[in-house]
Amino acid sequence: MLHHKARPTNTTTKPHQAQVLAIEVTNNEQLSRLRTAIISTLRDSGVAISDRFLGDFKPHITIAYIKTKKVDPHALLENARELGIERELTGKTLLINTISLILARENNYREITRHRLKC
Repeated sequence: MLHHKARPTNTTTKPHQAQVLAIEVTNNEQLSRLRTAIISTLRDSGVAISDRFLGDFKPHITIAYIKTKKVDPHALLENARELGIERELTGKTLLINTISLILARENNYREITRHRLKC
């Protein structure tokens, strides 16, 4: 069983690209070990792993992609704080009990297979 504290975050790409509104997963040592074990197992099995995401591991839960300049993401986060979202998220735990293989093409995601962890 993996539990992690979550806190709201905003990740920004280039100004002309979409911005990602995400919840950052913190205190993720167990998640990092799980990731390392899975990547090692895949590599040992001859599966090629993209190096694009193998660097700095920053687990998060994507809430929304903001693709318009009409919404100020900083104002959006401030409004969320005023509504009490930090009270709802800060210090909460997340249960991770499934690993899924997802086919991701642009904005389309399709689950190929899922494996339940024995927690």
